[in-house]
Parts: sequence; structure tokens; C-alpha cells
Amino acid sequence: IEYMQLGSFFELYFLPDDYFHELRELADKYDVKIKSCFTTHRELGGFFAGNHHLEKVARRNYERYIEVASILGADFVGSNPGAVYRDRMNLKIEGVECYLKHMRELMHFAFDKGLNGLTIEPMSCLAEPPTLPQETSYMLGTLDEYHRKNSDTVPVYICGDISHGYADVNKKIIF
Repeated sequence: IEYMQLGSFFELYFLPDDYFHELRELADKYDVKIKSCFTTHRELGGFFAGNHHLEKVARRNYERYIEVASILGADFVGSNPGAVYRDRMNLKIEGVECYLKHMRELMHFAFDKGLNGLTIEPMSCLAEPPTLPQETSYMLGTLDEYHRKNSDTVPVYICGDISHGYADVNKKIIF
């Protein structure tokens, strides 16, 4: 094994830097590069809740994950963007725009921390954007355009999961 990905865990956002320096030393000892970091839960989804407290925590934790990746020497950090509460689907567009606002700022933060990029994972539920090709195209296009205009940012890539398709209520596969 040459490359590994660090999946998130609850304590990650609160552990001191020393923990991650020790983890990097251990990986180096075995000639393993921690290439990327990716969420394993939806813990960075507060951008979609329409609640400034949850938004603030999501932002703080996303920044911390970028810091952790930097300490580990990882090139990429990613997550699924988050989820709109199912009974508040009317907040989806607002949530997407909130997420994009923060991602544009996080692209600068990741650049400053020496990362090569951030990643977004499309999901298979309409409450977890991006799901449909149009949503993916809009979100990635918006961030790509911003990156092209700002040389002090990292690009945002897609993390393709072939098991994340979308079927309608009749189980017809849409995407």
C-alpha cells in the first residue's frame, strides 16, 4: 500500500495538531502517503440547514479538516456537500448558494494550506445536492469559473461514486 485516504471521525475536528503530526510520522515510517481526506458522515452539511449556528460549525470544521490534511501532507479534501432537511426542501436553492459561497472562500484557504484541490461527491437523493447532472454542472461550473479568475485558489473536482444514481418513485433510473 502506497496511498491511503483518511476518512473523518468525530474526534478529528477536536484533536490537537500533535496527533496528526504523529500520524504522518507513522505513515512515513511505512512509506505510505495519506493522499486525501474525505468525510465519512454528513458532518459538514450545515450550509444547507438555513441556520447560522450550523453554518458556522460546518465552516469551522471544514477549515479544520483542511488544516488536518495539510499537516498530513494530503493533496485533497472532500465531502458530500450536505443535505437539506426533507421537510424544508424549499431551502435547497438557498443552501446550494450558501455552500458555494463558503466553497469559494475555502478554495483560498486550501490554497494557503498547500492543498491541490477540494472534492465534491454527488449523492443519490434530491435532498443532498448535487444529485442531478444539472445540479452537478451548475455547482462545479460556478466553482471552476471562480478558480479560473482567482489564481490563489485550488480547483474543485468531483468524486464520482458509481453507486450514486437517482431513480424516481417508480424505481425508474433517471441518472
